Amino acid sequence: MVADIARLTVGREAYYIRELATDQQQYVSGHGESPGQWYGAGAAALGLQGEASVAGFQRMFEGRHPDTGELLGRPHGKGAVPAFDVVLRPTESVSILYGLGDPATGRAVLQAHRAGLAEAVAYLDEYLGARRGHGGVQHVSGWGLLAVGFDHRMSREGDPLLHTHLVVANRIQGPDGRWTALDGRDLYRHRLAADAIYRATYQRELVRTLGVEWTVADAAAGQVGRPRHPQAQAARGTGHPVWPVADGSGRAGRGRGHPGPTGDRPCRRADRRGVA
Repeated sequence: MVADIARLTVGREAYYIRELATDQQQYVSGHGESPGQWYGAGAAALGLQGEASVAGFQRMFEGRHPDTGELLGRPHGKGAVPAFDVVLRPTESVSILYGLGDPATGRAVLQAHRAGLAEAVAYLDEYLGARRGHGGVQHVSGWGLLAVGFDHRMSREGDPLLHTHLVVANRIQGPDGRWTALDGRDLYRHRLAADAIYRATYQRELVRTLGVEWTVADAAAGQVGRPRHPQAQAARGTGHPVWPVADGSGRAGRGRGHPGPTGDRPCRRADRRGVA
């Protein structure tokens, strides 16, 4: 379960805009998502932080300065890849805590997820470079990502599946200050490390804020139920959070294999299903 990467062609930006909620009521009812947020040192260098406007995101996708509309390097040609979509998501058990837990638990999970995302982006800022020269054969260091992150809460099937689409512009500033194409090979080289940093960060944050501990990342290692109080009970290891769960009589179930009220079971492949 590592970060997925997709090459985005012209017109694919419409999907992320279409998924946005038009107002608070639509968002609360689950019929739309929150606005995108700026990420990366490249965005910071352009004075971009916080919420990304739809117009700013569209300009970024076109290879332009999100505020001024000025071209960042050459215009995208026919058949170009204006951006990459890097999808980061926690294990399914964490999404269940987010989707079925009380509001305080949901906020803690979302904050942990975003903390992990920020750390992964900081890592990529250091290691992603630019392509230069004829055919882009030359590789030079870059000054950080220009990206917008869109948080999504559900899978296409409507199940709880917290994940973020980090839309990374195919533009990066080199050491000479010029904007040229991102060397996309760097994304693939470093995605495993970025994903590991993301996971270590959100796990650490959930331990700190909710008292979660982690089982071995194995489908047979344990089952997860809805949280009943903020102190988790777990076996040692890494992979899935374990909470006390009801056994039908109002008592906490014993043993890390005790089924939760929703029959949830950690599954190593489940997180790759139906990301929207």
